[in-house]
Amino acid sequence: MEKRIRAIIVDDEALARETLALFLYRIHPEIEILGQAENVQKAHDLIREHQPEIVFLDVEMPGGNGFDLLDKFKEDINFKVIFTTAYGHYAIQAIRYASFDYILKPLNPVEIKNAIERYLKYRSGNNQLEVSTLLQNVSEGSGNEQLILPNRNDQVVYKLKNIILLEASGSYTKFYIDGGESILTSKNLKKYEEMLNEDVFVRIHKSHIVNLKYVKRYSKKNHGEVELTDGNIISISRQRKHHFQNKFDAYNSLKA
Repeated sequence: MEKRIRAIIVDDEALARETLALFLYRIHPEIEILGQAENVQKAHDLIREHQPEIVFLDVEMPGGNGFDLLDKFKEDINFKVIFTTAYGHYAIQAIRYASFDYILKPLNPVEIKNAIERYLKYRSGNNQLEVSTLLQNVSEGSGNEQLILPNRNDQVVYKLKNIILLEASGSYTKFYIDGGESILTSKNLKKYEEMLNEDVFVRIHKSHIVNLKYVKRYSKKNHGEVELTDGNIISISRQRKHHFQNKFDAYNSLKA
């Protein structure tokens, strides 16, 4: 018999709660829904009572959002969160930076299945670190976000503005940090390309993403190359030259 996984659903829309519960029952019957809540206070009480392993959490609710709920547990959080939210919500980026998973509305079984499989694979993460990073990203806003990086069996946090360069290393990614530090993470470069703001972090080669803030020199000879402030010189691939040029010009026009 499969081990039961205790879960709670938090969403102000009854139809969304019931739809998610039905999909979970069909896709992953080992997930046991212990309760449903339509607001932050009821969710808080249910979590304290049932001690779930997963909380499916809506971002926007009347009388307090999902972040308000997490703030109540930030010093004592022993559950994983999978957010449910509408496409294009302002907080999706902050959610991803803090290593949280999310399911987009309208809900569909494929996304739910994928989210649960990721949970089963990565549920050993540091809950408290993830929550504190998320809450800081939401409160600080653009320009001061932090990114959680998985490093072997640990997680470390860096400010996005301090990341100089990302370099592919097989299925891993090496980060170069301002100040001389580097770290190898267990996600591939494509994952970070999808996550990071492409107006600042630009992929210039199959193996490299650069932070435009740290471009010291841009040479257009041949296919082009950039010299970064840490001394790295990176070639630009032919296919990405025009894309880089456009992003580089736009970035510098904002600085002017």
